[in-house]
Amino acid sequence: MVLNMIFIGQSFAPEQAFNHFHLKNLRLWQLSSMAAVARLTTSLLPDMPVPLRTTQLIFVHNHTIDISFRADERKFDVEGAYNIRYQMIKSGLIRCISVIRKSA
Repeated sequence: MVLNMIFIGQSFAPEQAFNHFHLKNLRLWQLSSMAAVARLTTSLLPDMPVPLRTTQLIFVHNHTIDISFRADERKFDVEGAYNIRYQMIKSGLIRCISVIRKSA
């Protein structure tokens, strides 16, 4: 599984002004990259001994969320976790952190 997430907002760089133009460019870049991955994996199918089909999921969440890390419990908290969309983001963060820890 490849997980590609972009978290962007004023709180990541409080000393810099948040610019919606950059946000739109990042979203376009991410969408273009996912389309390129889909084309590449499809083009590789004929050369594979066992065809490996892939699926791309693009989830856009355009509302503010609060993500915090609780050091005492060593886990992420997402405000509004009652909503399944927030749970998806939270589980994605947990998977990313576990992969990073295993590779370190």
